[in-house]
Amino acid sequence: MINLVSYFLFNLANVILILFVSSQDTLVFLNYYSIGNGVFTFFIFYNFSKKNILKDNQVLFVGIFLLTIYYFSNANNILILLYVFLLLYSDYYYSQSNLSFLNFILKLFLLLTSFLIIYFNLNNVLLVKVFLILFFLCIGFFKKDKFKPLKVKSPIIYIAAICIIYHGALFLISIIFNLEIVKILYILLQLLIGIKLRLLDLKIRDINIKLKNFDIAYDLFALFIVLLFSYFIDNYLFLLIFLVCLIILNYVKKRFIFQN
Repeated sequence: MINLVSYFLFNLANVILILFVSSQDTLVFLNYYSIGNGVFTFFIFYNFSKKNILKDNQVLFVGIFLLTIYYFSNANNILILLYVFLLLYSDYYYSQSNLSFLNFILKLFLLLTSFLIIYFNLNNVLLVKVFLILFFLCIGFFKKDKFKPLKVKSPIIYIAAICIIYHGALFLISIIFNLEIVKILYILLQLLIGIKLRLLDLKIRDINIKLKNFDIAYDLFALFIVLLFSYFIDNYLFLLIFLVCLIILNYVKKRFIFQN
């Protein structure tokens, strides 16, 4: 239960950050956030499903190395990619371990630091988050907890399909729609598809929601929300993107996730 609450805090922190980021930083942040999510999720998911590729010292080295590059270059894209890498790694690291309380505390602090975007620029907020995640990862590395492998067939194919459809859709949103509505569409798609992915994730972790036909009910509910929103903005391209995502994700669930 505590990991479910932590996941909610994790997503809420991202929503707040995206919602309040300044207009001049919006497109750059969303573009690199989407690209970083797509690339890093592939390797990190495989790392926690089949083979432990990344060692603790390697993760810290990448963090310090990219921080050094950012310090001398002041390149926003480097900082955004570093933030995304550490954010994803820490999420899998804590959710697949038995350190559920530390997972909750980290996600709570990530949520609280997201409100800093109201008062400070994006780079300063991301730096705070990067140092926060590095601090919690160091605590986790010190405890040396064991991990529960993800229960999925062909993890490379599975995560490739997830990355392409999810992060590809978010990237399309960020480049197709105008600045006036891109934030709202990006957050809405991230939220609705994110919940769908979480339902898949629960199945991978062998955690069942004991409500009959819950998946079908959620799909219909999400589709209704997107249809309603598309009607109000008078643009059904968003509906098409979401519908394609939904169909492919349901195929992936049937094809690659072990069924009870």
